[in-house]
Amino acid sequence: MENADFENYYKGQNIIPDPEEFKEFMEALRRTLPVTFRITGSRSHCEELRDSMIRNHFSKFNSQEEISNKPQEIKWYPNGLGWQIPTSRTELRKSPETAAFHKFLVSETEIGNIYRQEAVSMIPPLLLNVEPHHYVIDMCAAPGSKTSQIIEALHSKDTGKVGSMPTGLVIANDADYNRSYMLVYQLKRLQSPSLIVTNHEAQFFPNIYVKNADKTFNVPVQFDRVLCDVPCSGDGTLRKNKMIWRSWSPRPGNGLHPLQKQIFIRGCQLLRVGGRIVYSTCSFNPVEDEAVVSAVLNECKGAIKLVDVSKELPGLIRRPGMTSWKCAGEGNVLYSSYDEVPEAEKSKFEETMFPPKNISELNIDRCLRIFPHLQDTGGFFVAVFEKVAPFGSLDLFEKRKTEKAQSKDVEMNIAKQDEEEINNVVESDSKRRKLDNTFQAHKELRIPEPSQNKNVKVFSIEQPFVFLPKDDPTIQNIKEYYGLSSQFPQEQWVVRSEGEKFRTVYFISDSVKSILNSEDSHRILVVNSGVKMFFRNEGDGTVKCKYRIVNEGLSTISPYLSDKRVISVTFNDLKVLLEEDYPHLLGFCDETKKALEELDQGSCLFRFIPSESDNNNDECLIRSKLELPVWKARTSVNLLMKKAEKRSLAWRLLGKELDEKKTRKSENEKLSSTEITSEQVSEQTTEQSSEQTLESQQE
Repeated sequence: MENADFENYYKGQNIIPDPEEFKEFMEALRRTLPVTFRITGSRSHCEELRDSMIRNHFSKFNSQEEISNKPQEIKWYPNGLGWQIPTSRTELRKSPETAAFHKFLVSETEIGNIYRQEAVSMIPPLLLNVEPHHYVIDMCAAPGSKTSQIIEALHSKDTGKVGSMPTGLVIANDADYNRSYMLVYQLKRLQSPSLIVTNHEAQFFPNIYVKNADKTFNVPVQFDRVLCDVPCSGDGTLRKNKMIWRSWSPRPGNGLHPLQKQIFIRGCQLLRVGGRIVYSTCSFNPVEDEAVVSAVLNECKGAIKLVDVSKELPGLIRRPGMTSWKCAGEGNVLYSSYDEVPEAEKSKFEETMFPPKNISELNIDRCLRIFPHLQDTGGFFVAVFEKVAPFGSLDLFEKRKTEKAQSKDVEMNIAKQDEEEINNVVESDSKRRKLDNTFQAHKELRIPEPSQNKNVKVFSIEQPFVFLPKDDPTIQNIKEYYGLSSQFPQEQWVVRSEGEKFRTVYFISDSVKSILNSEDSHRILVVNSGVKMFFRNEGDGTVKCKYRIVNEGLSTISPYLSDKRVISVTFNDLKVLLEEDYPHLLGFCDETKKALEELDQGSCLFRFIPSESDNNNDECLIRSKLELPVWKARTSVNLLMKKAEKRSLAWRLLGKELDEKKTRKSENEKLSSTEITSEQVSEQTTEQSSEQTLESQQE
């Protein structure tokens, strides 16, 4: 873990003026980075899981060794949801109590309730200050850790009651096709109908126009919050990416400067006046940090300003931005200004890489530099801005409101400026040709042929989205079967295939629909959107509704369901459901058994509300309402959750792992000790095979 070029470069940059502190900085870079994680999901879900973790695990750490291994709360992370583990996984496995905590972590991480994320990476989304009504775009979103924080903030006031769904949306964009699919995998666990995942080069993200409230003319979609966590050289991650020690050079930072600037400028154009934009990198290099910030501040000519966030995130130790830096040329020679660069090398530099003459007027000290020796973290750079004046063609609509110009003329003028604006961000003809080739490739390889169905919007990379009308027979069947309230949005159902038979029904928010249903939808390369709500079960033809509730969409639709298909259960019923595969109705308490016998076959919900006796029961670890999707057959039931979800639920409910061997054994004992006909045994086998097939298809 030595690199003389790295050390000499940052000494020359004077990023840490005190020589003794610089030594501490270098020593910290050579130490292994602690594991940090945060608890994810809605506000109520997060706090319940946090309290469960403290109550059921930390309280049992008694020995000196166990106490020393106990995770420490990240003080500056809100609501006690960020944690740091001061030891290795090997140490955690040494005692029974810490080993149980390690298994809990693995289980919750597997299904996404806990997200392993570097502490400094959590900072940019927190400084965005996202609220439920905001339109937000994460321009370089993969792998999705910061986007998940944004989604959680959007749903922070979603109480699970009627009318609490957020009115805003999140667009998670990434330039890499495969990384875009990683985003889908990472973010689907958050179950947000307000998310769109797209695949565009950030600096070329298209302008989108939707109908205004009166449906009389098109207005541009502008964002209240923009995150530009741009591609960077990444030397702030040295503690976890040891290979950088061998390969480090200042050249990648110089090479990325133009792209970083282009992405940031495009973000400023997409931002609404009064909105907030955050620029961040995991690099120490001022050419990627303060140089980009200075260049864009001057490019925007006062339209954006740096925000003083010194009082936000109390407890976070940060250093101010630099007002003086240098650029490295051949042989790592440092130049203080563009004029110092030899003529033979000038083609490799841009003037914006160096401190501008007006650097003292830009408030660069408001930027945040995070160093590893300050709080045992990685390195990071963050700058927060507010848009205070129009910048770019999208802002002309504000001018139109005051001048009352003809909307058609203004729209034509803006449409023309859109193309010029995006092209101006790109600084060479070769880049423009790359843009044309990118769109042509998407058009030829990924976009399906136009459909004759007016409800089909062909803009998806994979399959088209088909909007279902509210009088669709399938939707009417679902509404009647589950007692779905008329208060639930009726025209936001979509499927991913044309025809009468579709496997999955998705739900999207109204804000997402306005974009996906716009005339400009063909300009958006959508990877994924919508929450799975119902899945078609090709089982017994006597079932009144073939569509079963999917666990992914349960939290969204649950407040709007009547009690027609809801069974109230006890804690012991939940134990039976978890500890046995396909438990027979005879295994449940009398009231539950009676309710199940009176219910016809098909999908239903088990609802558990802890009683006072449950709260006093040491065996019952859950303290809030729980709803689970279940399939009720003639003589048995099946919990419609994936194995990983069941394991997580077992830890939260019972504080232990599910013993699969014991589960199978208890089921066999149930079959042998109860008078069940061969027809019923056959039925259970068929159910098991059918459900495994369905789970495989859904996976």
